Amino acid sequence: MRILFVHELAGFQGGAEANVHQVATAFATRGHQVGMLYSRLGDDGGGGFLDVFDGHWRSSDLALALERQPDVVYVHKISDLNLLRRLIGSGLPLVRMVHDHDSYCQRSSRYFPWNRTICTRRAGYACALTCGVQRNRDGKLPLKLVWPGRKLAEIELCMNFDTHLVQTPYMESELILHGIDPGSVRVLPVAPQQQGIGPKDSYASPNILFVGQLLRGKGVDFLLRALAVVRELGLGDGEAWSCTIAGEGQHLGTCQKLARDLDLADRVHFVGRLNRDELAAQYQNARLGVVPSVWPEPMGMVGLEFMWASLPVVAFDAGGISHWLEDGRTGFLAPPKDVGGLARHIGRLLENPPLAEEMGRRARRVAEAKYRHGDYIDRLLQILSEAAGTGPAEVAPRPIPILEATAN
Repeated sequence: MRILFVHELAGFQGGAEANVHQVATAFATRGHQVGMLYSRLGDDGGGGFLDVFDGHWRSSDLALALERQPDVVYVHKISDLNLLRRLIGSGLPLVRMVHDHDSYCQRSSRYFPWNRTICTRRAGYACALTCGVQRNRDGKLPLKLVWPGRKLAEIELCMNFDTHLVQTPYMESELILHGIDPGSVRVLPVAPQQQGIGPKDSYASPNILFVGQLLRGKGVDFLLRALAVVRELGLGDGEAWSCTIAGEGQHLGTCQKLARDLDLADRVHFVGRLNRDELAAQYQNARLGVVPSVWPEPMGMVGLEFMWASLPVVAFDAGGISHWLEDGRTGFLAPPKDVGGLARHIGRLLENPPLAEEMGRRARRVAEAKYRHGDYIDRLLQILSEAAGTGPAEVAPRPIPILEATAN
């Protein structure tokens, strides 16, 4: 099968880019031809990222990409409406992976900026009143005006896709709310690659682990306030608990200052972005993982990694998290922004290592049963094959193809 990937960025940056690269690699090793259409290169110039593709082109060279006659176009994150129109006009089968809220929320975060309360309304012109003024990170002025018309046009264009892939029933409901045909939406949870993850050897270390980008929506400031409550209540003090925060982002300085203000500097350690081996060591050293997101996570992939690492998970019940976290069985859920509830759940696992182990072992079993990367690739290939009308998706494995000289 010939599959053309379409994504904004060619480079390793976030979860969407990791998914594109991992899936394309898996497809290539199974003998499928994979091409890449992109709008811009990453900071590394696309090095390493583009090597897996048979051919790759900038979005302005769509016609060259279509000369390869792909069986199906697999679209990820794209903000260029003209490119979407041209793809729709190609007449090719179109499948879109909906990673987040970008295609229908003009702030992308799906919560109100002044209080971080999750938005549940359908996008419309009223969004100009609530989210029409935004921070301007790339321009000279600190603020910019955003008109909802462009986002509404994008929603209308998305209605022309043959299939929309989402990771959770929560995201399915979001697309249906915004007018997408329910019959075109398929729920397919993304499963993490399991290399180097768990199972755990011991739950003796009373360490709390956060892994992710340090952005406002990820709720690290709420986690820090919850940790202050844990300390105030004396929970887990018999073992001198600690918290490791692994990640980088725009909220890092704010969170570091808050940790100092809350007198948590001796307990909380900011270790930056870690590679896979370093993360594996952190998984082994932790008793529980925390996902304190206050934005509605489309899924919350780090939680699945925690489960593969045999860690119980404590999280806010935001977005799609409750579709994989079984409250009271593989971890605990607290209502969004409920600092006290988050603190009590963390404290309970700190004070009860056998409970943490029981939940962590169960989380690993659930991950093994429901979230295997190979099974995810099998199902994704079948969906793309059905959209393309090419019959069975499996072919004999072959080595990853050598890149042709098609870069622009």
